[in-house]
Amino acid sequence: EISKQQEVASAIKKTLSEDHLLATWEESLPTVARMVKVNKAIMDLVSVILLVVVILGFVNTLLMSVMERTREIGILMAVGVSPWQIRWMIVLESVLVGVFSSVAAIILGLAAVLYHQKMGFDLSPFVGESFEANQFSLSLIIYPTISIWPFVKVLGFTILIVIASALFPAYRASKLTPLDAIRS
Repeated sequence: EISKQQEVASAIKKTLSEDHLLATWEESLPTVARMVKVNKAIMDLVSVILLVVVILGFVNTLLMSVMERTREIGILMAVGVSPWQIRWMIVLESVLVGVFSSVAAIILGLAAVLYHQKMGFDLSPFVGESFEANQFSLSLIIYPTISIWPFVKVLGFTILIVIASALFPAYRASKLTPLDAIRS
């Protein structure tokens, strides 16, 4: 694992004699290491922008759903469903949609990773025929690996986003009066 490379390098250096030199890939290829850091920062920025767009889209979808179901919500309130239960109903529906869509996305993502694990992913159309840094030539075919933790984090984060996004539409639906909602 990349995060443990300094720890492993230190342990190995203790066993080497003075004649040997051990360097991590970041020490051997500082230009590539800087490029990786810049790429990570750009990906983080794009992820935040995408997250905001997804949240706004989800809130808009939920608000439209509430507006379309105003009469149904009014009838539920007229037969005794409390505003608190209306809120929970909308939040629960949202969580179910978020979980099912996340599971579908995870399955598609796993399928893509499993395919590219066997076949490789050729980066040459994106960076040219070869890539060299200092005296090293890097392969342009990458083979991704599967780590379950990112999928678990995405699922948990999605549920949190869905709940946060559902709160305003749920609150708005619970403030409807039964008579006005049925008339609309």
